[in-house]
Amino acid sequence: MSIDEMSYIEICDDLIKVKMFGWVNRFDDYPLVNIKNLNANKIEFYFDNVEGIDNFFVSLFYLLNSITTSVIEFKGVNQYCRDVLDMACINRFVDY
Repeated sequence: MSIDEMSYIEICDDLIKVKMFGWVNRFDDYPLVNIKNLNANKIEFYFDNVEGIDNFFVSLFYLLNSITTSVIEFKGVNQYCRDVLDMACINRFVDY
């Protein structure tokens, strides 16, 4: 995986954009659990270039959902990711 294909986070005032690539199973460049300290109004997860997600992402979502009051949005969710998100009942919290 090249550096251009690594997941990363953009922080823009009160908006956090999480750009994800390949298999999402960790974030090396920024501890997402610290997002609660940034006082963001919205967190957007971009799935456009994601091959798949696993229990790491599901756990991360539930952690973020429990520690932040930010609106969480998912964009560009493919069918494989949709199936995983549905099995984890994330569709109760986020439309995608």
